[in-house]
Amino acid sequence: MNLHFLKLRVATDPWILVNRCGSDPADTLDRSDPPTDTTDWQAASALVCHPYRGSAARGMVVVDGGEEPFRVRSWNAAGQFQGLPPVAALCAARWLFDTGHAAGETVTVAAAGGLIEIIVLDSRNFGLALGNPQARIAEQWSPERFTVAIPDKSLQVRLHDGAIPHRTRLANNPRDVIQVGCVARHELQLKVRGVDALEAAGAAAAAASLAAYADRDCSVLIGDSRIMVQWPEGGPMFLAAAPAYCLAGDIWLDDDTGGTGHLS
Repeated sequence: MNLHFLKLRVATDPWILVNRCGSDPADTLDRSDPPTDTTDWQAASALVCHPYRGSAARGMVVVDGGEEPFRVRSWNAAGQFQGLPPVAALCAARWLFDTGHAAGETVTVAAAGGLIEIIVLDSRNFGLALGNPQARIAEQWSPERFTVAIPDKSLQVRLHDGAIPHRTRLANNPRDVIQVGCVARHELQLKVRGVDALEAAGAAAAAASLAAYADRDCSVLIGDSRIMVQWPEGGPMFLAAAPAYCLAGDIWLDDDTGGTGHLS
């Protein structure tokens, strides 16, 4: 079976998107369990996301349903079914908006964790609420190191007063530590790997705000991309970014070989 896919990214966080809109009847839209169709999505995700044999992505999302809320199912690069990460939600919303499936000021998708509402700011920029992050100084670390609780996970943040030192290399950086350069009260710079870009930006902004290095409203630079953060007093944090298209391709799944295949 041949499946066409797109690759989108927010900052340095790439995701694969497969369009299945209209392929499933409405009564099969179970928001909590893995799909029951015959496609081996686990094998497809592991193949298409592979860093060498595939397209080097964090995971794969499959979009289906004929109207809002669209069902968006997510697998990580290892082929494990999971809840929908914020970056994947923004990428799906960008595609739904661009293709005319969603034409309003919001895009609502149904994922394993429930309904997610994405705000359409303009034709390129989309945003969502991340909740109310809780930041605290990590007791065993120096005052520049924080533990930030983002919904369903805990992230470690290392603040630098000014730009991140050049000697701080991602290759030597633990995957769960976010390096943050506090270059101005309105701007942060991040080095991160293995963490959702929006969650990393939210954790960085929460820690920098607690340390009085940054305002509650600021921008976060990851690579060549900018993520905007708004965090009103007592309210949920809102993040906005511009998902970008990277490439398009095809994946062939061989039904008689247990879901193996190849890309083109």
